[in-house]
Amino acid sequence: MKLTATRERYPDGTPVQNLEERIAFIEKHGLNSENILRLNPALNSIERMTENIEFISNLGLSNKVFERVPQLFICSIENNLEPKVEYINDLGLSNKVFERVPRLFSYSMKNRIWPRSELLREAGFDAGEELMKHISLPNHRFEAKYGILEREIFEKAAEYQS
Repeated sequence: MKLTATRERYPDGTPVQNLEERIAFIEKHGLNSENILRLNPALNSIERMTENIEFISNLGLSNKVFERVPQLFICSIENNLEPKVEYINDLGLSNKVFERVPRLFSYSMKNRIWPRSELLREAGFDAGEELMKHISLPNHRFEAKYGILEREIFEKAAEYQS
């Protein structure tokens, strides 16, 4: 027996909406559904997407960040987005940094954001500004720029506690 779309559920219990509903939802928010679905075909429920759009909007950011980082639609607000925003704000940076560097939402707190900022701070740099300038660098180029060894990044990541 085939389940109807209203009875199908994701593992977290949220209902599965059909693809057409999700496309209409994305386009209703002024976003390009073709690009978003190409980069992120496994979209969550409309309810989850609505929560994430509201979260981003409450930060004062444009919905256009979803086109640059479509995985924002599936990120957990509580376990992923909020901790990053809080940490970036604690570094003295405003939420607008996420519009300049929207991929920041996709980077790991444990393996990229936190260890790099802590090592920059220990080396005497302004961790916030330097981190934002060079967050996208691969580890070997980050190492060449700051003299912070890739091994040190991995060791620092092991100290991370969420």
